Amino acid sequence: MALFALLVLAGIQILYWWYYFRRVSSLEIVNKKELTGFPKVSVVICFKGLPEDFEKNIVSVAEQDYPNFEIILVSDFSSPQDLGEMSDLIGGIKSKTPVRLINASKDIPGKKQAVYDGVLSAEGEYILFTDMDCRPASSNWIKKMISVLTEKGESVVLGYGPMERGNNLISWFAGFETIMTALQYFGYHLAGETYMSVGRNWMVKKSAYANNYMKMKGGHLASGDDDLMIQAMDDKENITFCLHPESFVYSKPKSDLSDFLQQKTRHISTSFYYPFITSVKLFLFSLSITGYYFLAVVFLFFGKISLTLIIMISILKWIIQTILHHKSFFKLDGMRHFFFYPLAEILLAIYYPVLGLYSVLIKKKSW
Repeated sequence: MALFALLVLAGIQILYWWYYFRRVSSLEIVNKKELTGFPKVSVVICFKGLPEDFEKNIVSVAEQDYPNFEIILVSDFSSPQDLGEMSDLIGGIKSKTPVRLINASKDIPGKKQAVYDGVLSAEGEYILFTDMDCRPASSNWIKKMISVLTEKGESVVLGYGPMERGNNLISWFAGFETIMTALQYFGYHLAGETYMSVGRNWMVKKSAYANNYMKMKGGHLASGDDDLMIQAMDDKENITFCLHPESFVYSKPKSDLSDFLQQKTRHISTSFYYPFITSVKLFLFSLSITGYYFLAVVFLFFGKISLTLIIMISILKWIIQTILHHKSFFKLDGMRHFFFYPLAEILLAIYYPVLGLYSVLIKKKSW
């Protein structure tokens, strides 16, 4: 019975790797066509407080190698000091790129209103979102994202936002968790089950965003401005993706456990508004990982199964998963996690229940 339970849970995990995550491994990430036109793009960045490296991040956006774009900075009721610092920065880069600073019209939890105000004020036909604490991987970020959208004639491009290298175990694990999240939302998208995006790197037609804004659910939540917009769109077939390395947008990982968990609680509250079957599948995946290691410890403690057999099953499981995901980790800039995958998966098994408990005890009210 113990052996059967572990084999079932291991089989469930492998099934996810084979059916969903394997799709990312086979992706063609290089654009086949060169960009021939340059439709105007509006880069919308909302902020409520300024990270210490905001100047470097804004400059990296302003120096994009794209001839027709603007930057819209939306202050979500930031402090006068932050507004002053931002105004000074804008004065220094206006000569290179059109930059506008506007204020959100309503002070409500989260940044949905700020994002919407930024979209409404945009002059571009296409809106590209990122965050104040993020930086593009290259000067071709805009070019790569818009080329995918115009080439395929879609309404939305899902981008990728990996973590920079950290200096402790928490930041290292944060990078791994980001990769796992990307494998899920890209894998589900490729399987025709699109359910989310990441706010620090995605592009949408202005008309598509404006037309679907009033359909968004969960308006009271302090998170989900990107995920809930994806959910509000009726035609998921008009959503594509970009995984070219030059289109990545990097951010610094949290190095403190409490900060990391607080950042991640928003995904749990937003997930209640995902399609029911999607929520069940996501929960089953996390349950299979946590359940596998939990039962392995319990069965070992009560002598129901030998340590040698647990190790053999785990090694076999890891080998199969490695075969299925090694190309995905390479494409997602995750090779530093690939070689330590068993450790990362064990930490993931601990992380899922800890995050669930933390989200119940700590309610995040702002973004």
